[in-house]
Amino acid sequence: MKANRAARHHADDDAGPEVVGALILFGIFVTTIALLNLTSVPAAGLSAEDEHYNGVLAAVNGLQTEAEAGALPTSVGATVSHSIDLGPAAFVPKDFFSYFMATPARASGELSLVVNHGNLTVSHSYGGNPNPVVDIGNARAQFPYGELQFDPHPNFRAAGVVAMENGGIITTDTEGGTQIMRFAPPITVTTSGGVLDVGIRARVLNGTDFDVGGVAPVRVGLVTQAATLTSPVSVNARSVTLRMETAYGTAWGAYLNETSDAAGLSQAANQYSTTVVRGQNGALDVVTWTVEGPLSGNTNDIRLTTGLGVFGVSVS
Repeated sequence: MKANRAARHHADDDAGPEVVGALILFGIFVTTIALLNLTSVPAAGLSAEDEHYNGVLAAVNGLQTEAEAGALPTSVGATVSHSIDLGPAAFVPKDFFSYFMATPARASGELSLVVNHGNLTVSHSYGGNPNPVVDIGNARAQFPYGELQFDPHPNFRAAGVVAMENGGIITTDTEGGTQIMRFAPPITVTTSGGVLDVGIRARVLNGTDFDVGGVAPVRVGLVTQAATLTSPVSVNARSVTLRMETAYGTAWGAYLNETSDAAGLSQAANQYSTTVVRGQNGALDVVTWTVEGPLSGNTNDIRLTTGLGVFGVSVS
């Protein structure tokens, strides 16, 4: 009897270290997985989302280039199409065990079209009297304005949001809210033969709201609805004013200032002015840009070229 008790006691002593060792190994395993989910998984997801974002940005730039390659089509119904691939998926863990068991979502962002987004008006002054060359705002009732926008996955949104508005590609940093014009819109100021040339050729979007997040690839088709163009031979304006309602006022304001400065115009000498009024409580920003020309609006010294291309948007 005593021998049996001694044997059982000895067996219990031998089992103790094994249990402790197993608990230690399990603790190390749990700690390792926890650290992996806290570091490696988010880092991999962020890296994938950055690649995803840059791929979509390149695709949207290509879409803009395709549209610009057609300049201002003279025939209604001309079609320009470009493929936008939402790119690789980022790994998004749903819970502690998803690192081993779950499969990431197919796509990591949302591509959408916002219609009735803002207004754009271009006018000029001739001989001191207002004489609108093209009031793009009048076309809004027939052709609603639109903004093509790509929003990365909310879990990995360091790259920001890509938006195409009025022919410009703007990105917004989601941490600081900084807006940057990534692709120059078709608004130009140049000097040729001593004449100041101002060109404003807007590209606006209309169509049905769509959300294709989670589907890749995506083909966005642009179908020309209308196009107008005024290209004067000689000077036709003493001043030009562009007024825009936009969600990206700081990006447009900075671009218009840089464009004017690069053309040799001086804001201090009243040759141009740019004002940006930020919208409050969800309202759009209002950007007003006026070019008075080298002679500061005293006589006709500007040759204004205007154009409007309105595109319907389809997705397949």
